[in-house]
Amino acid sequence: MDKKIEVPIIGKIVDDEKLGNKVVFKRTLKQNSALHLYFQLLADQLNEAGLDMRVVLKPEVSIPWGKDTIKDFLWRPIQRFQLGKKSTTELTTAEIDKVFEVLNRHLSEKFPEIEHIPFPNEDAVEIIYPEREVGGIPF
Repeated sequence: MDKKIEVPIIGKIVDDEKLGNKVVFKRTLKQNSALHLYFQLLADQLNEAGLDMRVVLKPEVSIPWGKDTIKDFLWRPIQRFQLGKKSTTELTTAEIDKVFEVLNRHLSEKFPEIEHIPFPNEDAVEIIYPEREVGGIPF
């Protein structure tokens, strides 16, 4: 007797003219950690290059970058215009790559003195965020 095993698909099946009928996956927990590690690495790189934030009303005030300001002032605006999504929690794995490519290209063209920061891989994420559990699920 053959047993059928049903495996749930964690993702959304999209029927789109451009995509065809494909399963689109939300970002993974490791990808989320990599995203936030990238924000911090970029903030450090911009600060080291002397490219700080400037407050609109007080342009003479030097404000260093942080991972949250990278996310709010660099990543999210690109994400909103390119994908129409407000939160990084809405991104699919492929969409993170798209936003990263646009931001990376923009920074390298506008600020050539900034060293390229590759998107963190799983090894880098595990060094910064050692194995832990979220809701009973290790990542």
